[in-house]
Amino acid sequence: MRIAVIVRDVAPGTGLNLVVQNLLAGLAEQHEIRQFLLFPGYYTKSRETIELPYPREEYAPGATKPEGRKLSRASRYYGADPERLAWIETRVASFGADRIVGFDYNVAPFVGLLRSDTPKILNVVDSEILYYLGQLRKGNLGSAVFKHLLAALLTGREHFPNLAATVTVSPSDTENLKRFTGARRSFTVPNGVDFERYAPDPSIRPHPGRVIFCGSLSFLPNVQAVEWFVSQCWGEIRRLHPNAELVVIGKNPPAGLTARLESSPGVRVTGFVEDVRPHILASAVSIAPMVSGTGIKNKILEAWALATPVVATRLAVKGLVCQHDRDILIAKSPAGFTSAVAMLLGDRERRERMGAAGRAHVMRNYNWELSRAKFNSIVEQPSTYREATAVLADPLVGTPG
Repeated sequence: MRIAVIVRDVAPGTGLNLVVQNLLAGLAEQHEIRQFLLFPGYYTKSRETIELPYPREEYAPGATKPEGRKLSRASRYYGADPERLAWIETRVASFGADRIVGFDYNVAPFVGLLRSDTPKILNVVDSEILYYLGQLRKGNLGSAVFKHLLAALLTGREHFPNLAATVTVSPSDTENLKRFTGARRSFTVPNGVDFERYAPDPSIRPHPGRVIFCGSLSFLPNVQAVEWFVSQCWGEIRRLHPNAELVVIGKNPPAGLTARLESSPGVRVTGFVEDVRPHILASAVSIAPMVSGTGIKNKILEAWALATPVVATRLAVKGLVCQHDRDILIAKSPAGFTSAVAMLLGDRERRERMGAAGRAHVMRNYNWELSRAKFNSIVEQPSTYREATAVLADPLVGTPG
């Protein structure tokens, strides 16, 4: 089977790239893949070379003569234009695709507007509608948020009902698409983790007082999360553990964030690092204090795989299979989060027990092989694929305040 893959651009070092490359690796084992980049250089401003195991084509202005197609404002908001649309239609047809697979919400208009009877599958990863609704609930009432939300709603309603399938990384994102866009066949394919790459290293001993937060600081929910933790929890943790230190790792922190965070004693912002693994392994506790955002948090999966105990908010574990006080500690409030982190910092035996349980748990439930097999089935048989209904235990039972 020939599969045309449509993306905005290759996005190295992002959660999106993690999903795309891992799921395509599964498809490429059985099918012929060709990747089409609509906006080459959008993410890779430096035009760094990324080796891919399949061919790709990049849009070049003037390569195709556009038709005078009228596009909706919402589609144009996401960058759709007649010339780029004519290019992708021509190239996909020339490739002779049996399936068309798009990745990311931003390519929805390009996939939806293709005049082709070929089954079209769109993996949006996270629901942008759910994300911007979350920003409104956080009190972020700027005009840009309303504009993004409206565009996401209109784009979803215009294109998703006509697709063979839509895919997200979490059940909450999937249900959001069904509710707000009328997506008829929407499925969940969770992220996985590379257990060989993310594995405990006995040569690296965790610092007993070190807490770590990992996440791109160009992503607003990560900024909101770490600021919430420092303002609401860190002072009391330092009172209980005067030698505790918080290490914040993430690329592209916004102006002023580093200074604000490091004004609190014991906080250090490293910014971008080439490899987060030794930093997580050298920490006693990994935190996911999310107060906004959607999707599955790779920071939790990676810490689990590295056998580092995790403390998270209820929102951070939404969509995850997990159990409080077995694989993870889940807190409902700042006081509960503070108590959980402080307790782990003072209890080495419990840290080790929870870390081992987390690695065993993620290996059972968040295996890329399982996700690839599921995604392959959806792509291969989108009209007949049936998703098994799983009844999961409530991970929040017994959660502290």
